[in-house]
Amino acid sequence: MPASVVFGRNEKCRINRNIFVLGFAFMVHFTAFHGAANLQSSVNTDDGAGTFTLAAIYFSLILSNIFLPAVVIKWLGCKWAIAVSFIAYMPFIAAQFYPYLHTLVPAGMMVGFGGGPLWCAKCTYLSVVAEPYSKLSGISSEVLVMRFFGLFFMFYQMAQIWGNLVSSAILSSSLGESTEFLLNETVASNAASLNNMSVLTQDLGATCGVNFCNGGDVHVRQVETW
Repeated sequence: MPASVVFGRNEKCRINRNIFVLGFAFMVHFTAFHGAANLQSSVNTDDGAGTFTLAAIYFSLILSNIFLPAVVIKWLGCKWAIAVSFIAYMPFIAAQFYPYLHTLVPAGMMVGFGGGPLWCAKCTYLSVVAEPYSKLSGISSEVLVMRFFGLFFMFYQMAQIWGNLVSSAILSSSLGESTEFLLNETVASNAASLNNMSVLTQDLGATCGVNFCNGGDVHVRQVETW
């Protein structure tokens, strides 16, 4: 960096703020991603969709790391490379609402192709901002790089905590609470038909939350007939 570069008085605060924002953005983003990815092979078992999706993610990530980072960062710069790479993860999150092999695998490949530029752009940014911060603070840039990376990964690793807490809350929630309601078995015009009632119990835990299966039969059990 040229010695003649003049920094504003708030440059250190701006760099610190940007690092905090970057770490927080990764934490929120990967809370959703890790929460979904950690359960792929357990939840999306039809046709091995979850397992094939994870394989697609990391195979495309290998290719992405080899070919894409330098090109994308040179073209977009670090900031926009990170933003565009975040967008590449979104179809994978959306595919969890329609989890089939033909939706999850292409979405997983988009994650992999976005992951290479994302991580390289993040590393580049943290390394580059350490130099002006070093000139302003008098601290070695090598020390600052380690400090910035440590701060960033503190936020990033918290994503595993929040993502797994959300998954745990869903998987361990109390299921099976019953709702009782009256069902008139016959439709008649006289008041005598009111005696022909059944008390039904619907097991909500069988169809809600982790046990939800779109289009599945509602499990209704007749417990008493009047």
